[in-house]
Amino acid sequence: LIELCKNTDPNAKGWRPTRRPELDVLGHTRITLQNHVERLEEIKQDYVSQLEEKKRYYEQLKEQIKELDDGSLFASKVDGFQL
Repeated sequence: LIELCKNTDPNAKGWRPTRRPELDVLGHTRITLQNHVERLEEIKQDYVSQLEEKKRYYEQLKEQIKELDDGSLFASKVDGFQL
């Protein structure tokens, strides 16, 4: 293989049946690309799960605040603006 590379004309055109190198090497890179896409989907799913957990947590906090809030804090702020 080394001898073949040494003896090959560096200006010779390579084998490209479609004349588009990115398509000609797709068969060799497809598995790597698929693995990359699958990994990105896993990462996305992890982030979506984390986001859903945080949404549920903040909704619980909002409900707790509503239960504890008697409205006096907001009323005092409004009264302060009227003065």
